[in-house]
Amino acid sequence: MLEKILWPTEFKLRVEWIDLCEDRLIVSACGTQEQAICPDCRALSERINSYYCRRPNDLPCGGYPIQLHLSVPRFFCDNENCPRRTFAAPFPEMLPRYAHRTRRLATQQEGIGHAIGGEAGCRLTRLLGLATSADTLLGMVRSVPETETDTPRVLGVDDWAKRKGQRYGTILVDLEKRRVVDLLDDRSADSFSDWLKKHPGVEIIARDRGAEYIEGATTGAPDAIQIADRFHLLQNLVAVLKRVLDKQPKTLRQAAREVRNDLLEEAGRSQETVEPDPIAGQVDKKPPSLHELRFDEVKAYQRQDWSQMAIARYLDLDRRTVSKYFELDRLPDRAPVPQSTSTVTPYLAYLTQRWYEGCQNIKQLHDELTAKGFTGHYSSVWRTAKQLLATGQVSYSSPTPAVPIPNLSVTTAVWLLIHPDDRLDELECKLRDKLCTLSEEIRTARTLALDFREMIRERLAERLDTWLQAAEQSGIQPFKNFVVSLRRDYEAIKAALLYPWSTGQPSMSG
Repeated sequence: MLEKILWPTEFKLRVEWIDLCEDRLIVSACGTQEQAICPDCRALSERINSYYCRRPNDLPCGGYPIQLHLSVPRFFCDNENCPRRTFAAPFPEMLPRYAHRTRRLATQQEGIGHAIGGEAGCRLTRLLGLATSADTLLGMVRSVPETETDTPRVLGVDDWAKRKGQRYGTILVDLEKRRVVDLLDDRSADSFSDWLKKHPGVEIIARDRGAEYIEGATTGAPDAIQIADRFHLLQNLVAVLKRVLDKQPKTLRQAAREVRNDLLEEAGRSQETVEPDPIAGQVDKKPPSLHELRFDEVKAYQRQDWSQMAIARYLDLDRRTVSKYFELDRLPDRAPVPQSTSTVTPYLAYLTQRWYEGCQNIKQLHDELTAKGFTGHYSSVWRTAKQLLATGQVSYSSPTPAVPIPNLSVTTAVWLLIHPDDRLDELECKLRDKLCTLSEEIRTARTLALDFREMIRERLAERLDTWLQAAEQSGIQPFKNFVVSLRRDYEAIKAALLYPWSTGQPSMSG
């Protein structure tokens, strides 16, 4: 029953036996043709001359690749005028002449090649038991004849990378049928215009706002409605926000620092310190570090109205370090380095007491702690004693990790400003709100960005003129420049809000 399902009657073969050989199934079969037509003279023959064996690959079964050992009948040609004396019986439903794979296996391999290409397809075929080389997959894809396509009514145009950042072409897509129509070698206005002239009938063109595609569409199909791609419009908005934030690096840094300080205050983190026994004497105050001395020197010259460049050159400091010191009123406290004495911590009070009672023999201290249940290593006691000897106290951090200054780059800030609350986590909302609090310009830019994003995504054409006026009157130069560029392409922008077509629809990614 299974054999009839796998190799139905129309395949014209009879399975004789199946055997597992190493990593594949060998299927021995014999052709069942009792007559055949000569491929040259088309004469019918019923006389079998002999059999010969073909070994094509077939679709896998149960995870095992299959190879057919197929006995093919060879017939006599009884036409005396035919130059061919014998010929092999064909298997038109299953196996093309001279092929090394069945039609159904070739179809699946070809589909993989079309979907994901040569190298990736080769790896996938191995996993699926359809193993073949990357070159074979690409050859199968190239051998498929190109189908004639009608001129699309709605055309999407965009660029595609032959070599990213260096060489680009143009991809043309029928947006109604969701399939690629053609590929152009470059993305020039002339090549796009020539294509449109050779394919009259395009009524709507969805394109980005590049000058080449605008010119090509205008000259090649002057009567077509041009639609600015909504995805590229949102990309343009992101670029505008970046230009706004590029001018405010201090605001970004200040927002990040203030949010970090707020987080530290909310967490109520504090450093626990075991103070020395006051009877044991006073511990000398730790001298200032080189870092602190440098900071004091920079602030002293700053008060004397020295420039940052002059201070950096005189003190042999990095200009960025001097610039950072100029913005600070005092040097931030450095987080203490956690001690690697976690196993000693429960016994720290006893250890400190014994130390100031005069017992400073580390081996004896280790033995006493062991008697009290300490299971740590001798070196842990030694490190704690060394710190007591050097500073007179032991500091250790709570297990809560330090709160770092949040990363607030321009790219991150754009993400925060352009997305609503439901797309942001708690920390991101705090950073966004802090930015808007510190800068009225950023707050206005965010309002404009959210309005523009909603207008584009919801296709609210009635808001376009109001938004253009608000952005123009905002006083933010990047937005004023953006308005100028939008007005130059006003009709296509308006069409993007009136029509559903856009090159950014899911069909373009296929």
